[in-house]
Amino acid sequence: METKLDVFEKFDQCYPKFKWFIEKHFKDDVIEKIESARIDRNNRCLLSILNMIWFYLPDDEYNIMTNPPGWSEFLYVITPE
Repeated sequence: METKLDVFEKFDQCYPKFKWFIEKHFKDDVIEKIESARIDRNNRCLLSILNMIWFYLPDDEYNIMTNPPGWSEFLYVITPE
């Protein structure tokens, strides 16, 4: 079972690698919400936002076949162990 600390540890390690595609496709307020959820240690909100991002990213650009930089790290954060 994954703990809150596990989520934050995974996020802290991987976020710099996938932040670029969030910035590319979403407005600044999404980045602010992500970073605010991390600061507030609200793992439920953090994972909810990241899953919403996964849902809205263009499928033809972000998938296991195209595997853009940071994609594997993004999936690692949002996928429960």
